[in-house]
Amino acid sequence: LNHSLRNRQTGENYLASQSPFMLVEKNSQRIGSTAVARDGETLHVKFGDSGVEATVRVRALPQYLTLELIAVNDRTVSFVELANLPLTLTKYVGHSLAACRDDTYAVAVLPLNLETHSRIEKAVLVAEADRRVRLEGTAVAIVGSPADDLLDRIEKIELAHGLPHPML
Repeated sequence: LNHSLRNRQTGENYLASQSPFMLVEKNSQRIGSTAVARDGETLHVKFGDSGVEATVRVRALPQYLTLELIAVNDRTVSFVELANLPLTLTKYVGHSLAACRDDTYAVAVLPLNLETHSRIEKAVLVAEADRRVRLEGTAVAIVGSPADDLLDRIEKIELAHGLPHPML
């Protein structure tokens, strides 16, 4: 389960509720993660008694976190949510950029390749992958920052990962 998403400077938690860290869809059923074991930069994620397990590479960088889906052990899994973050940041909810913020803090999820998609439902940030495109190798960055610093941090992520970087 997600336990918190904290502002490192103030300690304030912006997670609205504990929820599954990841979800998979198998045989048209959505199954939330129920156990996560960490081994260095690798997370081993289990999904209840479904038998589904995922291997995720996690990198905690100074200004953001990345998650990359390395493997899913079950070929019948059709869909994976790499991140599912229900947030209390509801004052400004962006749809073209999956971000939530208030006047002081912001959180966003950014796909790190074409196969990964981000979306927002109310104030829940989601990053997902579909087997019809590709599951393994999909990746997302999760960034939290003071609200007025979010675009600068996104720029650093775009440049570091070779993503399109519009200059206005």
